[in-house]
Amino acid sequence: MYKHYIEINENNFITKVFSNIFEQPNENSILLRDTRDGHAYLITKNVQSQLQNMQGYYKYKWINKEVVELSEEDYINANIELYKSTLITKYSQESFEKRQVLIPDYRIQNLLLGVIYSEYTLQNALDTINKFKLEYYRLKHLIDIAENKAEIDTIVSNYPNGVVIL
Repeated sequence: MYKHYIEINENNFITKVFSNIFEQPNENSILLRDTRDGHAYLITKNVQSQLQNMQGYYKYKWINKEVVELSEEDYINANIELYKSTLITKYSQESFEKRQVLIPDYRIQNLLLGVIYSEYTLQNALDTINKFKLEYYRLKHLIDIAENKAEIDTIVSNYPNGVVIL
């Protein structure tokens, strides 16, 4: 009879599921108890099909010698560093995209070459870019110090809506 195994990482997230029909276990492999109804087979079949969700968060943990599926809130909190990293990347991209709408790169290059625009000056463009940069670092700091998803979800971006004219 074939046996079913899992492997876990340092936080007890299940990172691998297999049976000895295809692969031999090693010292890190955990043998799942098999019951007469094929419970271990069903667990491995279900877990193996999707160890991670679309965002890369592990969905299952090994808790008290049982495979436990985490709720969305639980696996985000359990993978909080990955969630933070994803949001920081999102805010960085958002910052560049919104700035690009207000001040396209070609205009910055033209301003540096001395082209004069009636709407704003090189200094206005630099002040606007700086505001975007400051807002991104404010958001990054708030995300870095947040302890859970609920805290992070209260953070709202406040990028400039127009060119900064002082």
